[in-house]
Amino acid sequence: MAIFHLSVKVISRGKGKSAVGAAAYRSGERIENAYDGAVHDYTRKRGIIHTQILLPPQAPAEYYNRSVLWNAVEKVEKAKNAQLARDIEISLPRELPFSRQKQLVIGFVSQTFVKEGMCADICFHDKLDGNPHAHIMLTMRPINEDGSWGQKQKKVYVLDEHGNKIYDKKKRQYKCTTVPTTDWNESYKCEQWRSAWAEYVNNYLRIDGIKERVDHRSYQRQGIEQIPTIHLGPVASQMEKKRRISERGQINRQIKEDNRLLHSIKIKMSELKVAAKQAFDEKVKEFTTLLLRIRSRFITTMYQDISNDVKEAQLKTSLHYNEAAIPKCYHIIQQIENETEYDRMADYREDLFKAFYEAEVYSMKEVKQIVALLQDRDKAIFHLQKQKEVLHKNLDEDSEKRQKLIASMSKDEFYSAIAKEAVYQKIEDEKTRNDLKEFYGDEYQDMIFKEAVKCTDKELSMKIPQRNHKNVVDKILFDSQTKLQLQQQTRHLVDYMPPKGDRSR
Repeated sequence: MAIFHLSVKVISRGKGKSAVGAAAYRSGERIENAYDGAVHDYTRKRGIIHTQILLPPQAPAEYYNRSVLWNAVEKVEKAKNAQLARDIEISLPRELPFSRQKQLVIGFVSQTFVKEGMCADICFHDKLDGNPHAHIMLTMRPINEDGSWGQKQKKVYVLDEHGNKIYDKKKRQYKCTTVPTTDWNESYKCEQWRSAWAEYVNNYLRIDGIKERVDHRSYQRQGIEQIPTIHLGPVASQMEKKRRISERGQINRQIKEDNRLLHSIKIKMSELKVAAKQAFDEKVKEFTTLLLRIRSRFITTMYQDISNDVKEAQLKTSLHYNEAAIPKCYHIIQQIENETEYDRMADYREDLFKAFYEAEVYSMKEVKQIVALLQDRDKAIFHLQKQKEVLHKNLDEDSEKRQKLIASMSKDEFYSAIAKEAVYQKIEDEKTRNDLKEFYGDEYQDMIFKEAVKCTDKELSMKIPQRNHKNVVDKILFDSQTKLQLQQQTRHLVDYMPPKGDRSR
């Protein structure tokens, strides 16, 4: 599989290194160092399959000669601790043939380094041991337009608030600082180069139809819970090839074993998370169903309660007669019917006519009919009041059930159930409406149903425990509504999908 490796080192004279010696070793050539007279001969080195030098436009053509290039570098650097060259080592994707590996590296080096003004010496190594790689040696100094070596840094005078140079009396010179002429030594450049190499490799893998991808970021930055192995190095690698146990090889074997264990733990944790989520969802679904059922009963009971109140009000206002005068008439009629003396009966009749006038009636028969209606109305009102007591008892019981159910939920279950209940309220309300229509028939009134829903929501909102959950519920509610809308849209598309023969091409 493709692996990512890009390391950056500096070849420094202060550490006893030589740019000429490094170039000779990487290219497998014999080069004499004019700086100290040392001859570096690596012509017997194996595994070098290709070398190439890339130069910026302003560089002299003679620098295409490796000996001339790096001797020129050694000559221009005077300091005993001078930084001579930058060495970048990259691993090549084994999935690509060498021709593509070569194009990949040359393209990367040209755009990333040569374009910036660096001279690049590329050496491809492959000992057919499964570790194809390339070394890229880069110059540290910029090259001027005339082909001469530029400065690594320049002197900048410190100025006062008026823009004048500041004189240092102790040092007897103007104060100044040094500023790099390029940003090649900045720490962020290394990150840019690593990112660019990963992008180039992935682009070539994609073009060649290879699924493998590389990432320049560490496991930690990628969010991958895996321990990285350590670099073996040439000595440990040779020992491992000869089946001899090396310390670094042993560490890597232990790391691989730990990663296998970690991977198995992650799989088990994932399975447990899925099982826990399923159990949680089932429990929330059960809670939501119960909450919606209680709410539906609440609405039904509230509808009956409001309907009874309306009927009671209608009964109380159904008779427009004077309710105080009608009983008076009825009492006089009873006295007349029970009276035997004619004179007393005549007096009663005179009182009766006055009572008729007050009650706006004209006959004894009419009075008896009104009294019968009043008695029936009073019985109906008494019956409705009894029903109302039962309905209020049902409301209290439903409210108590809901309160106990909510109290038994965990915080997360409460948030999820309340949010899901809000999403499916309209669907459940429509079912409740249809049930009431079927039960009441022609007497069903939609205005009363809407009032019952309004009163239910008001009543239940006061029964929910005071928890600081608004933002959480709003987020869950938004996600649930979005999911429901997508399901409805998908169902709509499926319902109206034309037959295969009718689809336009």
